[in-house]
Amino acid sequence: MRLFSSGTIAYLGCGLVLALSACATNPYHGQIVDNRSDPVDIELWATAPNTTVTVECGAGILSTSFTHVKTFTSSTTALGSTQKVYAAGGHVTLPSSCWDIYHGLWATRMRFKQGSNSMLVFDQEGLDCLFDSIAGGELLHNAGLACALRTSSNTFAEQIIFRARN
Repeated sequence: MRLFSSGTIAYLGCGLVLALSACATNPYHGQIVDNRSDPVDIELWATAPNTTVTVECGAGILSTSFTHVKTFTSSTTALGSTQKVYAAGGHVTLPSSCWDIYHGLWATRMRFKQGSNSMLVFDQEGLDCLFDSIAGGELLHNAGLACALRTSSNTFAEQIIFRARN
């Protein structure tokens, strides 16, 4: 279960980050669910109204190819008054072809795009950072950029690893 089902803090955190890229706040990198056949809650924040955002998955963590899973359209109603963001998402069931066993758990890679641009993604620590930074009065832009998931070469990550026990 997500900590921010209303999306209020998530949209605030992604708000100014969206000047650079849209973002995905659910699922998050490293998240483990019970069953890979259960629907996955998708929470995305787009930079434009009524725009296409997509969810893709890859077969396990070693594959380089991705499979289109679902397309959503962002809301036409903006959240926020300064930096406007547009919610998108819903539930998707990932196809069995996206899963592979890795270190005793089922695993898949997921990425999210607004148009052809990858969305920023987070891990649990990054989401906690985002919430704590906003609650502490941090500027939204600084909080989002500081908390987004990064690769070992310190660039913004474009995908997450999502796992399931069964």
